[in-house]
Amino acid sequence: MYDCTNKESFDQIESWFTQISNNIDTRIIIMLLGNKCDLPNREVPYNTAMEYARSRNFGFLEVSAKTGINIKNSFYCLVRGKFMKLMFVEIYRNQVT
Repeated sequence: MYDCTNKESFDQIESWFTQISNNIDTRIIIMLLGNKCDLPNREVPYNTAMEYARSRNFGFLEVSAKTGINIKNSFYCLVRGKFMKLMFVEIYRNQVT
């Protein structure tokens, strides 16, 4: 998660991703969330963050913890992504055996 009103927090994402990648199973689903999307003093353009997420195969949403914008949707997207990944593995497993 980064702060839409703080470019420095967005610039740290690559470092956070490197740390995560070195310490976890590579088969996880990562979703990039831009918080404070309800505030007018944006420093990180939506398209910049979306393109970064797309280049890394991350899910992406902008959210607002204050107003609740996209909070439930972000959880739904993560669960749906995990379910789809499990279904793909099961289909592949059935084709191999």
